[in-house]
Amino acid sequence: SSISFLAPASFGFYFSKDIDDYEDIPASKVEVFGSSLRVELKPDQALKLQRAEYIRTQFDISPADGGEQTFKLELNEDDRRYLEAAFKLCI
Repeated sequence: SSISFLAPASFGFYFSKDIDDYEDIPASKVEVFGSSLRVELKPDQALKLQRAEYIRTQFDISPADGGEQTFKLELNEDDRRYLEAAFKLCI
């Protein structure tokens, strides 16, 4: 399934070791690509993401399309291994 909506007024991608202290990736580095996000990271951010405990996204879309949408994910060791492999293989 996919989610279809008008371009969000703003959106963000965040990750952190602490659920209340997220590192913000500027919206200019985040692209909605179909039903996925494409996020451009600097090398130091990629390393931090590999060690992150949490990932969060936020979309500020019109109230008619459902209003603000957020997603939070607590990463486990398998998630971190997948991220490490993705960066190593440049997926």
